[in-house]
Amino acid sequence: MPRIDYIAHSCVKVTTSDTTLLFDPWLFGPCYKGQWHLFPKPIGAEDVLNAEHILLTHGHEDHMHRQTLERMDKRATVWFPYQWRQGIAGYMRHVGFQHVKEAVTLRKHRLGPNTRITYLAYSLESIVVVEADGLVIVNINDALNSNHENVVMMFLRQLKERWPRIDILISGFSGAGYFPNQVRYPGKDDREIGLVREHYFAHNLCRYAHYLKPRLVMPFAPGFALLERHNRWVNEVKFDRARLHAYHEEHIGPLDDMRYLVAWPGDRIDGLEHQPLSPYHDQVKDGGLYHLLNATYPEEIKLANTVAAFDRTRLPELKEAALTWMAHNTKLYAEDVLREARFAIRFVDVPGLAWNIDREEGAFRIQEAAEPLPDRRVVIDTRAAMLEHSLNRVWGGDALTAGYALVVRMFDLDALEKNLDIVCVRLITRYPIMREDILRQPLRAAKYFLTNPAIAALHMKQKIKLRPYVNRYPYNERDHWIATTKCELCQVCRIPVIDYPQAVA
Repeated sequence: MPRIDYIAHSCVKVTTSDTTLLFDPWLFGPCYKGQWHLFPKPIGAEDVLNAEHILLTHGHEDHMHRQTLERMDKRATVWFPYQWRQGIAGYMRHVGFQHVKEAVTLRKHRLGPNTRITYLAYSLESIVVVEADGLVIVNINDALNSNHENVVMMFLRQLKERWPRIDILISGFSGAGYFPNQVRYPGKDDREIGLVREHYFAHNLCRYAHYLKPRLVMPFAPGFALLERHNRWVNEVKFDRARLHAYHEEHIGPLDDMRYLVAWPGDRIDGLEHQPLSPYHDQVKDGGLYHLLNATYPEEIKLANTVAAFDRTRLPELKEAALTWMAHNTKLYAEDVLREARFAIRFVDVPGLAWNIDREEGAFRIQEAAEPLPDRRVVIDTRAAMLEHSLNRVWGGDALTAGYALVVRMFDLDALEKNLDIVCVRLITRYPIMREDILRQPLRAAKYFLTNPAIAALHMKQKIKLRPYVNRYPYNERDHWIATTKCELCQVCRIPVIDYPQAVA
C-alpha cells in the first residue's frame, strides 16, 4: 500500500511499491524575497531529497522553490502541467535537472508497473491524481481556492466521472494572497474579515470532500508565517483543522465513512492508517502552534521589522522601469478603466516620497510629492526595494501580491465595485501576458486548448472576451469582502455564521 509522509507546507512524499514522488518541495529557507518563512518547520526534509519523481502543481515559489530544488537529486524526473507558455523545461535544466516532462491534462503517465499519475490543469493551477497499489490519491493542493465556482465544478465533475472511488484527498484550505487581508477601507475590520475568509475556504473544502466522498481527507493550511509586525495578525486567523470533521457533519452533511485527519509535518498515512508521528501534536496550543513563532525565528523577526533605507540614487531608474511596465500592461484594460485608476504609491523605505500616477493623453505620468494627492482612488504602501525586485524579473509581481509586500488603501464603494485595486496593482507588477504568449507560441497554445475543449471555452471567455472590463469578471466582484459586516458576508458566501475561537497558526 502507498505511504504518504507530510513534510511541510504543501510538500508531501508518496512512496509506492515501485517509486517515490515528492509534491511541491519548499523545504529550506524563505521565499517571496524573504517574506514567507516555513512554519511549522519541516520534519524529514533531508530524507526526501532523493525522490525519483518531483511533481509540481504550479509555478509559485512556495511550490517550486529554487533553493530546495538545487539540493535535490538531479537524477529525478520533474513533472509540470502542460501550459500555453513554454519555459519550465529550460528553467529546470538550468537548475540541473535533465529529465523534465510536461503533463497534458487528463493524460495518464505510468511511472512504474503499479504507479500512474494524471494532471488536470486550468490556467496556472493543477490537480494531480496518483493511482498506486490499488489506491487513488487526489492532491487538490490550492488549485480550487481562488477559482470561480464554474471552474471548481468542472474540476470536481471530471474527478468524479473518472475516479468514482477516491481513497485519499489532500487539499489546502486557506488563502495566500494580498486580498482581502491587505486591503484597507473605512469601517473594515481586517481581522474579522480575515477570519470569515479562512472560514469560507474551510467550508469549501468540506463541500469538495462531500462531493468526491474520499475515505480520508488530509487538509493542510499553508505552512508559512509572516514576520513583519503589521502582518503577523494574518498568521492568527487560520481555521482550526481539528474542527473540520465536526464542521462538515454539522453544516455540510453526513460523513458516512469519510474521516478528516489532523496532520502536522512528520505525520504519515500508511495505506489508510493515519500515524500521528509529528512532535508538533504535543505542542499544539489553542488549536495551533503560533506561540512557537518567536522562538523559531528570533533573528528573522528582527530583520523583517528593520526597514533599510532605499538608495535614492536608484529612484530615477526605478521610475523609468515603472513607467515602462505600466505602459506594457495597459493592453490588459480599456482606456476608460485606466483613466479612472488614479492612484499613488507611498514608499515606506523612502521617507517623504509618494508617486502620484495618472493616465493623461494615452500615457502614464508620475508626479512626485511628499504624500498622495487627495483625489487618489487607490493608495499602495510598499517598499521601493520590493517594487524594484518585482519589475526586474518575470513573475516578480508575486513578491508584492502573494508575498504581502503591499497594503492597498481604498476609499469609496465605486472604486471597490470597479476593482480598481486589481488594476493598479497589476499595472505595477511584472507578469507574462497570456495573449502575448499565445501569439509567440501559437502551436503550443493550440495543443493546450485542443487537449481539453471545456477548459478552452471557459478560459477564452474569462481571459479574452471580457478582457477590457475588469469589473465584469464574475469572479472579481469582490467588494462584499471589503464593505460588508461578518453576518452580511456569511450570507453572501452562503456559509453559516459561527463563533470563531482564538485563531490559530
